[in-house]
Amino acid sequence: IISYLDINKLHSISQRQNMAFLAEFLANEITESSSLACNLLLALGRYLNDYNYWLLFGARNTYQFTHYIQNYNYDENCYENFSTAKECLEKALKIFHEKKLKNENGIQARLYSNLGATYFNIRDFENAALCHERALELRNIEFGESDIKTLTSRRRLATSNLELKNYDIAFTCYKKNLDLLINSQNCSFMELSKANYDCGKLLLRKGDLNAALNYLETAIQELEKEKIEQIDFLGAAQLYFITAKTIFDIIEPTNSQNSKNRILELTQKAEKHIDELD
Repeated sequence: IISYLDINKLHSISQRQNMAFLAEFLANEITESSSLACNLLLALGRYLNDYNYWLLFGARNTYQFTHYIQNYNYDENCYENFSTAKECLEKALKIFHEKKLKNENGIQARLYSNLGATYFNIRDFENAALCHERALELRNIEFGESDIKTLTSRRRLATSNLELKNYDIAFTCYKKNLDLLINSQNCSFMELSKANYDCGKLLLRKGDLNAALNYLETAIQELEKEKIEQIDFLGAAQLYFITAKTIFDIIEPTNSQNSKNRILELTQKAEKHIDELD
């Protein structure tokens, strides 16, 4: 059942929906195995959250995630699905704490992480930040500060604080991830690109265009080192467009020809990456 609920695996929509009904039924019926009920609720909550997100926005895109959350007008069914996911995850956490379950496979951090993502999706950024902060604390202890799971929690904590306009907290988290990736022996160019983009995105929100541009240009440099098959074309196109607009906003008063040429170059690259989507 848990395998079928994995949105990243090749199961049909109807198979997933049937397993979701079965998971909900079993989680409510099982009394002798609190651990199994907890895992079923985690899988169900994650499925509802991810599947609803997938229906709304298509495949996950780390560059565009915040843009969608800010600009999409959720309908009633969308909120209902996210609310059901929240209820499942909150119930699973309650079982975990009340039954004093063992933290097998880092389930406690996974529960907080998925609950935080659900809160973020319904724009409850304050509770999202609290959940991601707890997940980060747990993963720091379990896996260390450089593990991919810990990096993910720290990034989600940063993004939640960005929406709350806690810019200093958000930048500290983004920059910490970037520094850890720079010192890592096995991170990809795409990961470095996204980490630089995160820092640049935050500085844009603060209005510090020149500092933002440095991070965005570095993000492009790392992106262009990556193998073509590893590139997120839609995200890359957005990165090029945002960088071009940032240059335009900076140089508009000076009207520099070099900057105009750079804007044209970036726009052409963005269009090329959009064409790759076809």
